[in-house]
Amino acid sequence: MWEFCILCCGCLLIPLYIFAALLVPAGLALGIINLHNCPIDPHLPLWLIYFNGFVFVRAIISCCVSCCCDKDGWCAAFIKNVVFIGDIVLMILGALYLFPLINSVNFEDSADLKHFCNKPTYIVAFIEIAWAWLYLFVVIAICGCTVCLLLIGGSTPPVGEGATSDGAKHYQFMGYVTATAPGVDLAHKFIGRGERSGDIEMR
Repeated sequence: MWEFCILCCGCLLIPLYIFAALLVPAGLALGIINLHNCPIDPHLPLWLIYFNGFVFVRAIISCCVSCCCDKDGWCAAFIKNVVFIGDIVLMILGALYLFPLINSVNFEDSADLKHFCNKPTYIVAFIEIAWAWLYLFVVIAICGCTVCLLLIGGSTPPVGEGATSDGAKHYQFMGYVTATAPGVDLAHKFIGRGERSGDIEMR
């Protein structure tokens, strides 16, 4: 059951990543172009620039960590988790900027300019915040299912003395699906597993 939950959540991450690849450049461009075109809250275009720029920086950092750092070392885990926390902070700020404006925002130039905001800028910001919170929910679901799998499989070593073929498959499967979700390494360390499941070979 838990394997099925992780598989479903892991598969959901794929369209989320594809959607982000299309949305992030648009959000960054709209934030720059309409930097002074949202008087109802000037922070909103700035948030689009910071959030989408951070996504680009995060992708570069992830590539550098994969190429230059020991994937199992504390340095890589620290960097990934700090970046993930930065994502959460920006998501909270975006929600605080956007949601109070829902009932008062105006998209017509000829109307009350005090409550005006460029429509594409506002809509893209709304979509990006919704996407970010959905992504966070999926990651939390994957981490939760991973913890349950680790607890359930704790009595069956994946490798070494007492290992079984089913146990090895169990951990290998889990490693493949959870490899794309930030924060899963913390789940492994929390339960006390020294080895990452994705690195375990079937015996």
